[in-house]
Amino acid sequence: MREIKTKSELQDMIREAAELCEDCQDCEFGEIFAQEPDESGCNWNVSAARGEGRLACMTCLQPAATELRKEYNLIDQRFTEALNALFEGREEVPIPIDVAQWLVERGLARAQSRAGDSKFGALAITEEGRSWLKEAMLGV
Repeated sequence: MREIKTKSELQDMIREAAELCEDCQDCEFGEIFAQEPDESGCNWNVSAARGEGRLACMTCLQPAATELRKEYNLIDQRFTEALNALFEGREEVPIPIDVAQWLVERGLARAQSRAGDSKFGALAITEEGRSWLKEAMLGV
């Protein structure tokens, strides 16, 4: 199963891979964009590089990009919907286990186990989750 990453995390990984390619030194990369999962199950891609040596850069970068696409998927709408449901206190919205685990691992949500929590064992949004949700909704 692929690990879930944000656009900025994937963008950083592509940039790191490009730093190893001499042909990419004068190139700038486009955005990571979501797509319907392809035959391998990957739900993202990166738009082409711009600059002098963009064709040589893309050729050099292709193996690294292929590996990244095998290992990672882009966060999808289920994650922001789940976090938004927690933010709004909509307890009736089921949260898939992979989404819940990712939210907790990232510190965006926590299990309700504190005195005063409304529902023991359910998830609660954290302050970091509130900040992350604001950024995600604004497209930052």
